[in-house]
Amino acid sequence: MSETRKTIIISGYFSGWDGPRKLRYFERLDLALRENGYRLLLVNLTDSVIETACRHRSCPARATARPKAYRRVALADESLPEPIAHAAAVEAGANEADGADAGGARVKLLLFGGHVETILREERPALWIMWHKFNGYHHTAAYLLEQYQTPYLYAEYGQFEGTLNLDADGQMAESWVARRSGDFRALPVDAADRARAGRFLEHLRREKKSRKPRVRPGGVRAYVERARAKNRKVVLYAGQNDWGSGMLPRVLPESALHSPIYEDTLDALAHLAGLAEAHGWQILFKPHPHLEARHGNIAIPHAAHVDVLIGADIFECMELSDATVTILSQVSYLALTHERPCVMLGRHQLTGKGCVHEAASREEVHTAVASALAQGFTQAQREAWREHVAQIIKYYTYAFAGDAEEIIGRGPGCAAEELLAQAGQEHAAPVCPERPLLPPAALPPLLEARFRLEALLSQPRRLLRKVFPKHRNAGP
Repeated sequence: MSETRKTIIISGYFSGWDGPRKLRYFERLDLALRENGYRLLLVNLTDSVIETACRHRSCPARATARPKAYRRVALADESLPEPIAHAAAVEAGANEADGADAGGARVKLLLFGGHVETILREERPALWIMWHKFNGYHHTAAYLLEQYQTPYLYAEYGQFEGTLNLDADGQMAESWVARRSGDFRALPVDAADRARAGRFLEHLRREKKSRKPRVRPGGVRAYVERARAKNRKVVLYAGQNDWGSGMLPRVLPESALHSPIYEDTLDALAHLAGLAEAHGWQILFKPHPHLEARHGNIAIPHAAHVDVLIGADIFECMELSDATVTILSQVSYLALTHERPCVMLGRHQLTGKGCVHEAASREEVHTAVASALAQGFTQAQREAWREHVAQIIKYYTYAFAGDAEEIIGRGPGCAAEELLAQAGQEHAAPVCPERPLLPPAALPPLLEARFRLEALLSQPRRLLRKVFPKHRNAGP
């Protein structure tokens, strides 16, 4: 393998609220890789400058603007490869609230695709890791990586706060843990593994660890008490980020794998509301934080049996409810961690593990929810849950945060071993086409001038950041 093939690329959003801790982790990962002759290159999916000791590149502003900026840009060739058309549908749907449409998303992703092709030609990476699969950028990148015959895998925060997943098959229902559920469930664990799982679960419960920032509790009890006064069982329905979890758009071949019963969060809510009216339940609907603006003012059938909780504390919601229901939200893992009964209406890593009540069709949903309300978190589910956690932290997830690493081990050095194994596998010889695969997107002169001006104005800010760097916290 030539020196230029010793680069491992990680792409993702590294400028947000959790950007610093990602960067600190990558720096530790980079050190472990360098001991074996590899190095990281971080590709930030915004045009912001990131502060890190790793090699890094940011996207040009023209490839990161909102899709609505390109609504009046006409493509010379509309016959795009189907994966790019699907990527545009994902991007437009995710940004629908900002006035996005598929036309503008196609232009944006062609500009981004040109950036990816430039990196592939210049770096010839041994491996490309995409942090979070379900966005237009990474659908586009996956298509190009396949054409360039460059191996890739996906990264994402793990099922538990402070952990990280790496998976070549995909995320959620596409992960090997879900696809080969029986094989995963058969992996051996011993008493020491189960004890470690118990200590980890106790830590998560005691500290009330969650992958999302905590909010102040309060306000949920009034809804629950009103339902109790009417002698109604209380069911928490946790929504998911439909566009960010593989469920939408439904033209994606894998969307039915993630959610075989329901089109989206609101489709399931309407069905659950009807069941609630028929069987005397009260639904507490907590929208996904990213979709609160969309789902906060919706017309709900059987509305007397549904309360929409915006900004509510998830722990308070779970503790006061009789059961938690979701299609595929990671709230399912939170519910089990806190020993609350859970019903799964879709698929992800918990599918087939014996820890939750599951429904395979609309006709089975009532039975699954009724069983959870009547039986609670059963002894058999508790035992299967402890076994599943022991297997997850031994064979699948890695420690991302220091407190998790102290308990489960599997720090950046272990993650580096998996990346080195993936990069060192025998792969087809990489392809470098003579010409770019995606057609260029020519921007109107005024829009081109705007991006040039913004790039020029950003230079003083970037210089100031170098002269006066922000304080960086130590640790991952």
